[in-house]
Amino acid sequence: SWEVRPLEPDREVLHVAAPLRKKAAVDDIVRYERLPGGERDREAKVLEVLGPLDAPGIDVEVVCRRHGLRAEFPAAVEREAARLPAAVPADEAARRERFDDPPPVTIDGETAKDFDDAIAVEPLRRGGWRVYVHIADVAWFVRTGSALDREAVARGTSTYFPDRVVPMLPPRLSDDLCSLRPGEERLVQTAIIDLSADGEVRGHRIVDGVIRSRARLTYDQVAAALDGRPGPTGIAKPVLAMLREADRVREVLEARRAARGSVDFDLPEHQIQVDLEGVMTGVAIRPRNRAHRMIEGLMLLANETVAGRLEDRGLPCLYRIHELPDPTKIEVLRAFAAKFGVNWAVDVDDVAPGDVQRLLQAVEGRPEYPIVAQVALRSMKQARYAVDNAGHFGLAAPVYAHFTSPIRRYPELVVHRLARASAGG
Repeated sequence: SWEVRPLEPDREVLHVAAPLRKKAAVDDIVRYERLPGGERDREAKVLEVLGPLDAPGIDVEVVCRRHGLRAEFPAAVEREAARLPAAVPADEAARRERFDDPPPVTIDGETAKDFDDAIAVEPLRRGGWRVYVHIADVAWFVRTGSALDREAVARGTSTYFPDRVVPMLPPRLSDDLCSLRPGEERLVQTAIIDLSADGEVRGHRIVDGVIRSRARLTYDQVAAALDGRPGPTGIAKPVLAMLREADRVREVLEARRAARGSVDFDLPEHQIQVDLEGVMTGVAIRPRNRAHRMIEGLMLLANETVAGRLEDRGLPCLYRIHELPDPTKIEVLRAFAAKFGVNWAVDVDDVAPGDVQRLLQAVEGRPEYPIVAQVALRSMKQARYAVDNAGHFGLAAPVYAHFTSPIRRYPELVVHRLARASAGG
């Protein structure tokens, strides 16, 4: 007979009778089930053949099966998505605010396929700025209790792999109707936030909007233009002027977060590279530039503003909380820092975000910064969603929620619905 050897080394090898192997070959990855009872207790049958052990992408298939991830959507979900309007309905557009000036743009990575957030900034005559954070209005398309909604609840989030994504919602939404493509009319929920010259929020509104993104820009493209590097930027003058204002806002917001003790690990992104056949060819390291930090800062601003709005109005909110770190892990971090000659004076039982920030500043610019930052990051607790507000330790934020990616995280879709319920000023 044949054998199935579990990928987990501590699990039992089972026998498979030839008629039950489902044409599996030697070294194929299969999904199987154990046959119950009696003499057959150590026997199994093959349910699905995924492919050869060394086939490109087979590891992703294994992860998907283990965690119940499926790329295909049920027929009812596909039918519901197909019935969604291909263009913004005129009556819906007429009841919304339109945002054309300052020009909204999307800024994403080179390989991004969906663009669910756009930004715009304008200076105010009295000083300070008005910031517009436009987020694709997923909640308008995905109605509570619909087939799309039930499937999104079941998936919870989109799941990202080096060579593919298993989306929370069908591509009809994620790649089309909720992708803020340049020149195409799209529905958005917009956070309009007025800032003082030192970055204090002076007022805000959350409104239903319509935009036509002026440009699809990349982080590197925007950073090169803002840095004044020689050569054509590919960015229209009105857009570049807007981006320069947005970069000034970035500087102010960064200073404000640093002053309150927010922790900025400033670690580069590691991107796994694969060839056309899905074979890994290497790992690229992509440092964060000022464009990454600009978008990050504006998204953090919108998230804090929306969370604070809901809390101030006594409305429910699905908070994103980050609790105090475990004192034992802080003690380990202190001992680790000491190996690099850093005397980190910290009360492990009452650590504050500013303490972690001080540690990172002590090693900033030194060769050991990346490893100390990684160990510091792993010393923190994982952020999580909660209905009770416990604040966000890493951001040193008293209240925080995710508002900016409802296309790929269901909790953010919930926050969008709550934000719409809070409408009125």
